[in-house]
Amino acid sequence: MSQPVQYPPLPKAVESHDDIDTIRAVLEANTKPIEATNEALVAHVPFSDALATVLAQAHQDGALVRGLDGAERTLRNEAKGMAKADQKSGAVRKARISRLLLLSGDGSKRFYRDASFLLKHHHDRLLVLKLDTDESTLGRAVFNGDQQARAMLVVQKAAVVSILVALANHFS
Repeated sequence: MSQPVQYPPLPKAVESHDDIDTIRAVLEANTKPIEATNEALVAHVPFSDALATVLAQAHQDGALVRGLDGAERTLRNEAKGMAKADQKSGAVRKARISRLLLLSGDGSKRFYRDASFLLKHHHDRLLVLKLDTDESTLGRAVFNGDQQARAMLVVQKAAVVSILVALANHFS
C-alpha cells in the first residue's frame, strides 16, 4: 500500500499545468519503497509508449545522463555550483524539483541502495521514478538499439516537464 509522501514543489511549468492535480495524484498514489528491503520512497510508474517517445526526445536534446555514476557526478557538481552561487549571493535556495532520476524495475539491492543515497542527498531537487520495465526494454526504447539503460538522470527542466505531463496523460 502506498504511503503519503511530501514532495518538494514540482517545476513551475508543471505546477501551472492543467494536469497538475493528475500528476500529483499519480505520484502520491504510486509512492512506495524503492524495493522490498529499502525504505526510500519513490513513485513506481508504468512505462508507456508516450513516455518512451518523450525520453527518446530528451536523449536527442542532450537532456539525459546515463547510469547512476553519471547521475551522481552530475548532481554533485551541480550542488557544488549552486552552493557557491548561494554563498556568493547570500540567498537561500528553496527546494523545487528540477531533476528526475528514472530507474528500470530490474535493478539489484545494491543498485537501489545507491539510488536511495542520491535521493537522500539531493531530495530538495530530485524526484525518483521507478519504471515498470527492464533495462533492455528501456534502453531500446530510448537509445534505439541493443543498449541497456538501468538509470537515467533528466537534467533539463523542459524535459522534466514533458516526462511528468506524459505520465499524467497515461492516467487521464
